[in-house]
Amino acid sequence: MENQISLTIDRSLVQFVETALTRLRYLYPDITWEFDHDAPQVVAAGDVNQRKAALQKDLNYQIYREKILLETAVIRRRLYEAL
Repeated sequence: MENQISLTIDRSLVQFVETALTRLRYLYPDITWEFDHDAPQVVAAGDVNQRKAALQKDLNYQIYREKILLETAVIRRRLYEAL
């Protein structure tokens, strides 16, 4: 059974969504992920009926993972240079 769900994204996190979706496409190859920049929301299509909570959790995790990675890049670079 094919369905779709919409997952709302906070506007402050929009810049991290595309990279997060790249990871999610790998983790969930049976689901089609589309980002609507205007809403902003992610639409997941496929067998999503029983997995909405898990998909929302994984989407949030991947977005925050990317946010932290980018925000700490300068700190990590300085640490590596100090070695």
